[in-house]
Amino acid sequence: MIFHDVRVNNRQELDDWLRSNIPPDQAMGRVRVICPDKTAKDSSLVSELQARGWQFYIREWDYDSEGDPRAMCYWLNGHLTSVHGCLELLEENETFAKDKVFQMAMKQTKAAIPIMGALFAKLSSH
Repeated sequence: MIFHDVRVNNRQELDDWLRSNIPPDQAMGRVRVICPDKTAKDSSLVSELQARGWQFYIREWDYDSEGDPRAMCYWLNGHLTSVHGCLELLEENETFAKDKVFQMAMKQTKAAIPIMGALFAKLSSH
């Protein structure tokens, strides 16, 4: 299966890229598109290729988008979840479990995870 990774600025650039890089007789494949233009997924060319068996993954931003608050929030959420997981493992040790500073850290990470999720959802909806 053929896989393409595409970064474009708008729907027209996506259509132009698809026309010049995917021949009409090419077997089905996958295309991952990063395009800030929300209308990119409504492209008639994308629909036509999907009808021929192509799969599209279209996002307005990328996990590696430097300086993009959504990407920053995504990575921060991942690290926060990892820290919480490590604290849960340490909680099995009675010495840590009884420590007030440890208990405070556990409480704070438990409280921060849903807030981080809500922030990420809010950032992703814009």
